[in-house]
Amino acid sequence: MLLVTDPFAPPSVDVIAALRHQRALLCGLRDDVQDCGGSLSPQGVSDTWRGRAERAYVDRLDSLHRDLQALLWLLDDVLAEINSAIDQALAGLS
Repeated sequence: MLLVTDPFAPPSVDVIAALRHQRALLCGLRDDVQDCGGSLSPQGVSDTWRGRAERAYVDRLDSLHRDLQALLWLLDDVLAEINSAIDQALAGLS
C-alpha cells in the first residue's frame, strides 16, 4: 500500500500525512455506510401477510443490507492496510 519512488529511501513525512488523510476520509466513509445500513430495516411490514410487492421490497432491502455489510468488511480491510502502512512508514523514519 505504501508507495515510495525509491525503495531504499525512507518514507517522507508527506507520505505519512497523506496516509493519515486517506485513513480519515475512509473512516468517515465507513461511518456513513454503517449509518445507511442501520436504516435498511423493513419497518411496518408484517410477517403474517405480505403481498408480492412487499416481499420484493423486503428482499431488496435484505440484498442492500448484505451489500453494505460486504462493503464494511472491505473498508475495514483497507483501513487495516493503511494502519499497517503508517506503522511501517513511521518505523522507517526512526
